[in-house]
Amino acid sequence: MAENTPFDVLTTTAVDLQRLLRENKISSVQIVESYLAQVKQHDAELRCFISVAPRETLLRAAASLDGERMQGKTRGALHGIPIVLKDNFVTAMELGMGTTAGSWALVGAKATANSAVAQKLLDAGLLILGKTNMTEFAGMKMTMISPGWSPVGGQTVSPYTGPIIQGETLLGHSAPGGSSTGSAVAVAAGFSPLALGTETIGSIITPASRAALYALKPTVGVQNSAGMYSLTDFYDSPGPMAKCAADVLALTEVLLGRSFARSALDPGSLDGLSVGFLNPSIWRMAEAMCRQHEGTAEQMVGVPPPSLRIAMLTPISQREEYQDAIARLEKAGCAVKCPVEIADISALTVDGEQAIMPIACEYNGPFANPSR
Repeated sequence: MAENTPFDVLTTTAVDLQRLLRENKISSVQIVESYLAQVKQHDAELRCFISVAPRETLLRAAASLDGERMQGKTRGALHGIPIVLKDNFVTAMELGMGTTAGSWALVGAKATANSAVAQKLLDAGLLILGKTNMTEFAGMKMTMISPGWSPVGGQTVSPYTGPIIQGETLLGHSAPGGSSTGSAVAVAAGFSPLALGTETIGSIITPASRAALYALKPTVGVQNSAGMYSLTDFYDSPGPMAKCAADVLALTEVLLGRSFARSALDPGSLDGLSVGFLNPSIWRMAEAMCRQHEGTAEQMVGVPPPSLRIAMLTPISQREEYQDAIARLEKAGCAVKCPVEIADISALTVDGEQAIMPIACEYNGPFANPSR
C-alpha cells in the first residue's frame, strides 16, 4: 500500500469512502491522491492501465465535486468516488485519455464525446481515474493470446500470483483471466474502489473471480452501449466489479438508472430469490484450459438428488463445501434448483459448427450502433 494514505486502499470499499465523505473525515481530492500514489508505486509491475487521467485534470474534477458536497449537493450514492473503465469505453479527449480497445490501430484516435456509459458515470459524480488494459479487441483476433494481454498495455499480472508461469494453460492458476483483466486487477491492487468491464462470455466474471472480487453481468440490452467496443450485440454487457456486494449494488443502480429495494436484500432472508446450480462434476473447465490443483476435484463432487441434500449437510470433508453453500441459501429462504439441466455446449451448433463464434463473428461490429 502507498504510504501516507488516509485510508487503506487495499481494503476500503466505495461504501466506506462515501461514509467518510459524509462525515467530513476525508475529501474526494484526498481519495484521488491516495489511489494515484498506489498506481504510481505498483502499476509498472502489474500493468493494469493503458492510460491514467492527468493528475491535474482529476484533482480539479475532485475539488469541484467536493465543492458541490460542501454546498449540500450530491449527485448520488457514489458522488466523488473514483472508478476505472476498461479501455473499450470511449472517453472524450477533455478527460485526457484515448480509447484503444488494446490495439495499436486505435492509438491516437480522438473522441469529442463520451460513450453513453462513461457519461452516465460522470453525471452521477464519479471520477474516471483511468482506462484499463484488456485482451486486445476483447479477444476477437482469435489468436489464443494470453488473457489480459494487449500490444498497447502489455500483459496484466495478477497481484496474487505474480507473473504467468511458463507453460501455463489459457485460464490456469497464474493467468489473471480476460478480457476485462486490467479492471479487475486494478480494484484488487488498490488502484480504485470500483471498476467497469464488459462481458461476452466470462470477461467480467472470470477476471473478477481471479482477483477475489464481487462482479455482475447485467442483462444484455438493458444499457445504452453507444460508444462501447462490442464483440456482439447478442452477448455483450457492461458490468461492475468491486470488493463487496454493496458496492456492486450501488454501481449497478447508477448503470441501470434505478433503485433496488433494500428490504428485499436483507442478508437474513432471501425470500423471493432463486438460484440455480450446475453439476460441477460435469460443468468444469477442461484440463487443457485450466489444470485442477490438488483437492479441487474433492471439493467439486457430483451433486446428489434433492432428497439427499439435507442428509449430507454435516461436513465430513472438503467435498461437502458445495452442498453447504446450497443449504445456507435454502435456510435463508432462497429457492434452489440443483442441478440445473442444460444441453452440453457441444450440442449447441449452427450449420454444424459450435454456436457461439459463428453468431459472434457474423454480428460483430467495432463499436455499438450509437443510434441504439
